[in-house]
Parts: sequence; structure tokens; C-alpha cells
Amino acid sequence: MTMLLQMTARELFDDGDLWRDRIARLAFPVVLWCAKFGHTITYGQLAEELRRRHDEEPKFRKTVYGMPAGKIGDILELLSEEWGIEIPPINALIVNAETRLPGSGADGYLERYLSAAARRKPASEMGRNALAEQVIADVHHFTEWDRVARHLGIKRLPEVSVVTEKELEPINLSEPDPFLLREGGRGGEGDQHKRLKEWAAAHPEIFAEFGRFKKGKMEVMLQSGDELDVCFTGTDMILAVEVKAANAPECEVRRGVFQCVKYRAVLRATQFAKGEHPTAQAVLLVERRLPDEMVRLAKRLKVQWMVADPGKR
Repeated sequence: MTMLLQMTARELFDDGDLWRDRIARLAFPVVLWCAKFGHTITYGQLAEELRRRHDEEPKFRKTVYGMPAGKIGDILELLSEEWGIEIPPINALIVNAETRLPGSGADGYLERYLSAAARRKPASEMGRNALAEQVIADVHHFTEWDRVARHLGIKRLPEVSVVTEKELEPINLSEPDPFLLREGGRGGEGDQHKRLKEWAAAHPEIFAEFGRFKKGKMEVMLQSGDELDVCFTGTDMILAVEVKAANAPECEVRRGVFQCVKYRAVLRATQFAKGEHPTAQAVLLVERRLPDEMVRLAKRLKVQWMVADPGKR
């Protein structure tokens, strides 16, 4: 960063005629639009958008777009210094198509942005991915991207068509049924729900992909006042489990997807407030496969779900 500090952010943005420099300037408005409107963009999508806008021939090896992404990150780090505020690394929005997370090349930017306690690398890949998700959320929550654009001389942020063509296809969200949620025991929080909850707490091994846990605790209260069905605490991971038994109506299972979004956010905020890694995860545990439309919903909201069969254990 020594050489970069001799330049201003605007000077670095305008500097250079290499492919990396030119593509960084062309890609910046694309990524700013994604930040402003809550999207990520894959390397392949970025290459396609630049082809559509500027007739740039896409590179065969898409990971080379990590070089201009890095320059975008450098520009924002300089701007953070100039303005005296924390600007989240917008280059974290340029993600791998499979994981929907930034590649390892972005780790330095993620670590420098996070608090001192969180800069210590978590032990597991799952923990690293959770940190990346937290940074992406911070990028989307940052409110001054228009100011950044103006400072760099970017006058327009056109819609990124390669993103909106697929990612904005609507998902059917029928209205919740208040009667079922209220009178139906909120989705079957009776004997079946209790048995599944007890079974989940007693079998931490089924959640091994998230980490190694001892037996879980039931009915754990969050800072928001919400109560978790089951909570597991490991070395570098807290896992919330939202349980929906086989007798839960579809509207209640859908509510479970959104509950996982909320619990994950509250747990990570609590960790971050304590100066810990914001690595918490939440998983929806059900007893039957989700309908296809709900699978789409869970995938879009990055909620993991599992089908349990207590009778087989």
C-alpha cells in the first residue's frame, strides 16, 4: 500500500492503461450497481456484461478478472483513508459461480476491513465463508455508494442486465395464514415438534458439515428476544437450528426459512458486538423435502436446510 498511498483514490482510478486498469474502470459502475441494489455478480457474468456494454472480448479463464477486482479494492481502501470512514470492500461482490462467495484473492481485503478481533482467520472453511457473507451484507447495507460514484466521476449506474435476467425472477410468496400460525400451534409445536427438537439436540453429528459440536441446548434466547429451537456452540461456530416437524403446514415451513435469515443475522451481530468472528450459521431442519419453489427461496436467501429422519437412528 506504500506506493498507493502516494496517490488519491481518484488518481488511482484514472491511472494506467493496462488491461487490469482499463477493466477496473469499466467494471466499477457494474459492481457499484450490484452493491446499491443488493446483488453479487460472478466472474462470468461480469465478463458478459462488459461484452454487452463495451464490446470487451471475455477472457477464457474467468479468474483473471480478480486482477481488476483487486484494483477496485485498492481504490476503496484509499478512499476509506481519505474520508476517514470504513468503506466495505465492494470487490467482495465478484463471486465464484458455485459458492456465490469471493475467491481467496479477496481475503486480504476482507481481513483488513473487519475488526481487529475478526482479522484472526477462523479455523474452518465454513468460518471463512461466514466472514465473507458478513462482508457482502455490509457492502449491501452501506448507504454511500452514490457518493463514491460521484467522487470517482462515474455519472451513471445502469442496470446490470446479466444479473436481473435470472436473479430477479419472482418467487411465489403466498400470504401467511394467521389462523394456521396462531391456532395451529405455529406449525405443530406440539409433541412432534418437541420430539424432533430433542432428537436434533441429542445428535450433533448430523450437523458435522458446520463443525464439531457437543450436544445442543434447546430454547436458547437471543439478544433480539427470539428463542432458538436448538443451538450448538463449537470452537469457531455457533449454529442455530430451526425445527419444523412433518405436521407443520407449508406456510410455517416457509416462515422457518425467514426465521433462519433472522437468527443468522442476530447471532452474527452479537458475535461482532463482542469482538468475535461473525461466523454463526442457521439451518432449517425438516422431516420432508421442501417444495421446489421453497428450495429456490432458501437458495436465494442462502439458507441451508436438511431432511431428518429420527426413526432411522
